[in-house]
Amino acid sequence: MRTTLCALVWLVAYGCSDSSEPTLADGALVSDGALVSDGALVSDGALVSDGALVSDGSLVSDGALVSDGALVSDGLPLTLWDKIKANSRPHVTAGSGFAQPKRLETVGTLAWEDGLYVSDDGLSLFSFYMPADLIKWVSFVGTHPICPAVANFIRGEALTGTDFDLQPPLNNPWGCTDGVLHSEIAVASRPTTADEFSGWKRHSLSKDFVYDGGFVSSLNGDGTFDLIFSQSTDNNKNDIFWVRESASLSPALASPVSLSATINTDAQQDNPHLERLDAKNLVLLFDNHGIGDADTQIRYSVSGDDGASWSTPKLLSINSDMATEDLQGHLFKDSAHNWWLYFSSNRAGQVEIYRAKHRNNDLIGDFDNWAVVEKVIGVGAVLGDLGVIAAVGEPSLTSNGDLYFVVVYCKEATEQTAYDSCDIDPWYAALE
Repeated sequence: MRTTLCALVWLVAYGCSDSSEPTLADGALVSDGALVSDGALVSDGALVSDGALVSDGSLVSDGALVSDGALVSDGLPLTLWDKIKANSRPHVTAGSGFAQPKRLETVGTLAWEDGLYVSDDGLSLFSFYMPADLIKWVSFVGTHPICPAVANFIRGEALTGTDFDLQPPLNNPWGCTDGVLHSEIAVASRPTTADEFSGWKRHSLSKDFVYDGGFVSSLNGDGTFDLIFSQSTDNNKNDIFWVRESASLSPALASPVSLSATINTDAQQDNPHLERLDAKNLVLLFDNHGIGDADTQIRYSVSGDDGASWSTPKLLSINSDMATEDLQGHLFKDSAHNWWLYFSSNRAGQVEIYRAKHRNNDLIGDFDNWAVVEKVIGVGAVLGDLGVIAAVGEPSLTSNGDLYFVVVYCKEATEQTAYDSCDIDPWYAALE
């Protein structure tokens, strides 16, 4: 089995390797050992955050003191990952209209939860899900491309139905005897937006022994859903697949259909976003890696016949230049019927979340006409020098404007191992 993951999900944003420690940005001041970020003062080992004073390695989260001897709810001592996550502070740009972000704790595990998508009503959450540190796994696969041993990399909960193929009889098509590790499409749900999400479950679209992810749904006027996602293929690249379903967001499906060669080229395509504009007009955003784009860029294609055919993809005008990477586009219409394009970009050095407003809201006749790009969520910092926030991205919004996204955090280099360096969790920022 030969696996190529560099173009998949997040890793293209930092070169398919361990990211170097990022510097603080977004108005953070670094001087003589003192640090100001998100309103927190750091000086001589003392932190002020949320009105509480912290020193000597103790940590504060949401006004509660968390120290090395503290216990989590199951009675176990806090791990370093617990502390990093509790003390991460993504930065909200002033004037963006969003509240301070919060981590979705019930779905923020030690598995890799990437490619986030939230349903319009906020009741269903979808994710690329892999029980491993994907950065370390990609690095290892790069030097061990034929049947890499997976056991030491498994981290976090394996979803029911996931087949690592570690025990005979072997089911994988390559005959690998040391297991097989791939991603799934995971889904979590809740009865109301006041409730926490349930734990992750394996979506029925997931396929054994391939990389699944990038799930998005679009509601049609007749009550059907268009479900679109990315999946790795036998020639080691990602393609985009589509299925129209009449039942629900978690159906038992027949085989999805690969989009036409207009979309699925010899490059890698992933992170799709499908938006229905009216009964006949659809627009598809997706990330393109290679074949015309030296770096990852967002391309778009339109259909005027309800998806029967698609236009030749074009590069979005918001792509700042071909030396930076813009990815993970998401369209959102606000309560005043203004259209916005949210996306991730490393145009300021690290992957962060940006947006641009459409100039005239005519997405059918004048789609690629976006105003000035503005940053919405920056990386911020991890209080206490426990680690770093390496990236924020994968923006997805509910119909009422709440922003869901992911945060990538990494341990300090001295705390990393060959199998455990970084993690990624779902977060959200409520519209104020």
